[in-house]
Amino acid sequence: MRVQFEPVLLDAALSALMQEREATGDLHFTHEYHALTDAAYRLDLAAREEAFQQIHRRLFRRWNLAAPIEAAFTEFPELREHIQTLWVVRAPGARDEGADLQFPGRTAAILRLLPRRFLDPLSLTRLLRHELTHLSDVLDPTFAYEHTEGIPGIHLAEEPLVRDRYRLLWDITIDSRLIRAGRETVAAEAQRRAEFEAQYRGVPAPLLEKAFRRTWDMPRPSHPQLLEMATEPGRALFEAWEGTIRSLPGSRCPLCRFPSRSFRQGSGEIPLPLVELIQRDFPEWQPKLGACERCVEGYAVCQGTR
Repeated sequence: MRVQFEPVLLDAALSALMQEREATGDLHFTHEYHALTDAAYRLDLAAREEAFQQIHRRLFRRWNLAAPIEAAFTEFPELREHIQTLWVVRAPGARDEGADLQFPGRTAAILRLLPRRFLDPLSLTRLLRHELTHLSDVLDPTFAYEHTEGIPGIHLAEEPLVRDRYRLLWDITIDSRLIRAGRETVAAEAQRRAEFEAQYRGVPAPLLEKAFRRTWDMPRPSHPQLLEMATEPGRALFEAWEGTIRSLPGSRCPLCRFPSRSFRQGSGEIPLPLVELIQRDFPEWQPKLGACERCVEGYAVCQGTR
């Protein structure tokens, strides 16, 4: 596997290291850097840029900043064998850090990191372990990953919500698997539980805990499983609670199939005449499945005109 570092990332990481050490009174790295680069300033612009890039690559390895990346891949031999080129680039922000396989072919990968991440090898190792598990899952045929531009059956406006849910659910299963294997990762169980509760705010606590526990204890899931849990949480994630299927904000209405944040559910919220009217069009539908406000109001209008 060939590892290619983006020049701007090398420059920023080296500068961050020198600044950190200078703040403690350690000027060793700064002196070594200038001893190599001072002569480059006498070159013309094109040659100077190439000289700086060569120096940066040399110091990046000499100062062991690349070591965590090389060590992380020893834990994932299947990735080292499959990936031919790894591009390591600067992440625009903390939320952008991560790893992705490049399609088609999946033989190249891109790793986005903040420059200061290299100043904390332990933190970097934890992040790499988590992100490389993402790649390992995608390459596993049993994960059944499908690369698509959009999410089938999901309205464009709701895609960010579904993607956030999908990513969180996947992250939870990754961290739980790593922790069960005795390997440090980016988030402990308590942190993931807090994120889960924030994502599904408003769900009754007993149901929330049961759903989180089922997700945390899950073995390696599949892409279709995670996608169903993200797009149909009322049925796939919170499927067992007092014998009913709850319609959660952001779930798709079982009638119109559009996502909604406002549902009516049960015979107490949907009068019997409306239930009978809906069942003419949807014979298998039951009040416990719920329906979005718009559908219920639409059938109420129809009831008044029939």
